[in-house]
Amino acid sequence: MKLTDDDREKLREFETEDLLLAVDHLDEMRGELADHGIRPPAIRMKLLELHQIAFDVIKRGHQFPDGMDMIETTDEILESIENIIDNAEKLQSVISDFQQLLPEPDYDDF
Repeated sequence: MKLTDDDREKLREFETEDLLLAVDHLDEMRGELADHGIRPPAIRMKLLELHQIAFDVIKRGHQFPDGMDMIETTDEILESIENIIDNAEKLQSVISDFQQLLPEPDYDDF
């Protein structure tokens, strides 16, 4: 598929540095989700920790632990999820903006 002069003009509106920022957003998500060698992602460990605390309180009838454990763990998990969502939305925005500038594909060329 060849780009027309109009296609090229549209693409010139796009700041390619935004694609490098998209890589940064992806790297931020990787920090939350990536395995570190043989160690699983921190968010996975926090979820398992929260499950254990909740299970002990709800299913085993244990007293509410220190209290802060469950609250702090929940807050940490939510903060990680919010970070992932924020970076995923930024990544999506950059790629969507770029896609809007691309010409419609001509599937006959494939």
